Amino acid sequence: MPVESRTVTNREGVRIVAGLGEAVAGHEAEVRACASPVDSLPVRETLRDTRHHRTVALRDAGRGARILKWQRRRPPGDFWRDVLGGRGSSAPAAIEFANLRALRAGGFSVPDALGWGRTPGGGTFVLLRPVGGIPLDDWLRSPLASDRSARREVFAALAALLARFHGEGWHHRDLYACHVLVDGDRRPALIDFSRARRARRLRSRWREKDLAALQFSTERLPPGRAERLRFLLAYLGKDRVDGEVRRVLRRVLRRAGRMRRHVPREG
Repeated sequence: MPVESRTVTNREGVRIVAGLGEAVAGHEAEVRACASPVDSLPVRETLRDTRHHRTVALRDAGRGARILKWQRRRPPGDFWRDVLGGRGSSAPAAIEFANLRALRAGGFSVPDALGWGRTPGGGTFVLLRPVGGIPLDDWLRSPLASDRSARREVFAALAALLARFHGEGWHHRDLYACHVLVDGDRRPALIDFSRARRARRLRSRWREKDLAALQFSTERLPPGRAERLRFLLAYLGKDRVDGEVRRVLRRVLRRAGRMRRHVPREG
């Protein structure tokens, strides 16, 4: 079912598309400032700042935690991939807003999308209420992960989450450990959905690419090989290693190896 929304246009021409019941009118000044060289945002912390993207945590000001993600320019590869794939040329913020609304409606633990829009300079933004937790790679480096039972609990929950995520046709396309959050109750959540897509029938290469990104971004961290195999068994719904498990494992490790040899681009 499509998400009901309304459009707010301020005097400077910034258009905000807000979900009903959680309108973002009143945040226009923050959005304008995000696009401006002069930073007048009530920024508590800059989470990411690259050539193409900027992500900031905004100060509370009585409104609760909020994240503002602004994309200065859409990577050409993503644009043409979507156009040629029949998905149109929607703005990344619009894609993330729609993805998050659909995922939350499906019961997934993801940020709450408050609104999205375009800035006068040609950028797009999405305003979010974040989910709690710390990135999985940071969690694995912390003393919390020294407990094997804690690791097993986290990875069992993550295996179940990803099995349902992929089972419903979603693929993240950027599933590095920094995009998995672990909260104080050892429950995982997923973030960063501007590149995510949903298919009627998910191809195996897309789920394997997600799993490979997770493998690549944690390969120098615990868990060990036995725990990783247990994670894959749980993800596939298997109780022992068989031909399918071996086949998926080979493909995931091969993809992770290609990622290791690839020099990542900024942004």
